[in-house]
Amino acid sequence: MVGIRQDDLAVTIVVRTTGGGRELCARYLVGCDGADSTVRELVGFGAGADATVPGWMAVVDMVDQEKLRPGFH
Repeated sequence: MVGIRQDDLAVTIVVRTTGGGRELCARYLVGCDGADSTVRELVGFGAGADATVPGWMAVVDMVDQEKLRPGFH
């Protein structure tokens, strides 16, 4: 993404592709594309906050999984 334009009805983003430039329109544009957000930089929101909760993910088989209480572990 190399540019953003907004009017009363839509947001237009300009993207650069291997085949040249292209414009895409949407009703909304959300700046949740990582810590170094291109969206927030182009609209002037600045960088996002540092993460406050680390996250890990695993696929496991558990014995007695009903004993695991809901919440963070």
